[in-house]
Amino acid sequence: MANVTGVGVDERGFENQNVPMLDLEIRMQQVLRLLQPQRINSRDAVCHIRGIEVIENMMKVGELTARLKELEVGLEAAELAKQHAETEPALSKQKAEELNVEVKRLEMMLSSVTGERDRLCKDVLTLNKHKTGEAQSETTNEILIKELESSLTRKESMIRELESSLHEQKEVINHQRGELSIFHEKINIESKRVKSLEWEADRLWSEISLLESKINEYASQREKLQQIEIFIQKMNSIPAFMANLTMESFNKRTLS
Repeated sequence: MANVTGVGVDERGFENQNVPMLDLEIRMQQVLRLLQPQRINSRDAVCHIRGIEVIENMMKVGELTARLKELEVGLEAAELAKQHAETEPALSKQKAEELNVEVKRLEMMLSSVTGERDRLCKDVLTLNKHKTGEAQSETTNEILIKELESSLTRKESMIRELESSLHEQKEVINHQRGELSIFHEKINIESKRVKSLEWEADRLWSEISLLESKINEYASQREKLQQIEIFIQKMNSIPAFMANLTMESFNKRTLS
């Protein structure tokens, strides 16, 4: 009987000592189950928010890239307009120089013809003053005078034509100068436009680089979160492992 009673005491003692350890393990598992959803929800919430930010940033990158391409097209058009505006003044300047040469030539011709006209006028006056009573001499002088007067008339006609041509050339030169002024103004406008587009393009490139760096940063953070999750999972397995190890050690001591 004593042995039976002793065995009963041992069994009750075993049960009394085993129950607290089982209760401890159950409580630890309950605590872990309470903590695990919070940790997962928190991580998922962070990933969800960061994912939305990444999508928004990627959309912004797409919009900025499209805007940048529009600016590049506009910049190319502005460069062509600037080149055209720079080419036209060069042609106008060359034409103006040619007109100036023509004007100088006309002025020299006008001066020469005017000098000949003045000389003819003097000759006519001289012949009129030296008329004599001789019929033959008078006839000869009259013929000479008529020839001089005819030549004088032609010279005066040439002078009028030269003066008219000279006036036209000067008007063309003035028109060319006006066009040159307009072209220079266009060049200044296109140059400012090109600089503005270049500045805007640089700004967009900077913004795109910033958004891309944020996207890369998110990818890096996501990788870190995955590593942290793996670490937490490993840490979460430690209490259960320790509890199992404690139970095995207790059972071995008790049963032995």
